[in-house]
Amino acid sequence: MALLFNGKFEVGDYWIDRNHWSAVSWGAPAYNACIVSPSGLEVVPALAGKTGYVGLFTVNNGDICNSAIGDERSMVANPRIDDPEGSERWYSTSVFIPDSFSLPGNTWNLVWQQKDTNDLYVNVALYISSTSGTRYWSIRYGYPAQYVNFPISMSTYGWNDWIVHVKWSSSNSGAVEFYRNGILIHSKSGIRMTSDNPIHYGSIGLYRNPQTITNHLYMTGMKIGLTRADVEYGGPAECPALTCNITFPGE
Repeated sequence: MALLFNGKFEVGDYWIDRNHWSAVSWGAPAYNACIVSPSGLEVVPALAGKTGYVGLFTVNNGDICNSAIGDERSMVANPRIDDPEGSERWYSTSVFIPDSFSLPGNTWNLVWQQKDTNDLYVNVALYISSTSGTRYWSIRYGYPAQYVNFPISMSTYGWNDWIVHVKWSSSNSGAVEFYRNGILIHSKSGIRMTSDNPIHYGSIGLYRNPQTITNHLYMTGMKIGLTRADVEYGGPAECPALTCNITFPGE
């Protein structure tokens, strides 16, 4: 067992340093992290059964990070991690969808991802999406990308605890598993999960196509570990060392 990264939120922390988040302006080494609005991320008391504190992410119309693609974003990212060929990692995050969360028309909202530093593609991700008024949890994985949609009803609002298990491979020997609220909902093996570059980073928050509305999302519990027990909610609270055993390439 080993907890590699703990992306918790604490009052009084400027989480960028304490929790090894990166949230600088667009451009290297931003790792897809960008907070545009002063209210883009606030640390607030946990709600609806969680303990401690959580991150409240807010995205407004016009919160554009990258003018070349016109995205709207409030996201923070963890440092790069070396995931050698064949290595297995467990990831977790908890997402609270408030009743006020709006999904008009055909929209997508990326809330969690792991991506290689070649920046060629997202390796594995979670989206809250809408197509012609039908709401989905969308999972994405592999290369070329594969998508699977799971309809969202009001009963799936509130906290959604996600665990993702990945076997990283640049050949067809990779694998992925998605668990929602402790239940395995999708798995796939014999697939390519990454490019030839084994360095990955992750980000959480709200990243969306341009929309005319303001949306809020609560998130917590972004962890990376070597076992499922490392990342489950209520599991290890602290990394074994200040650096969380993360390898920082080039340092």
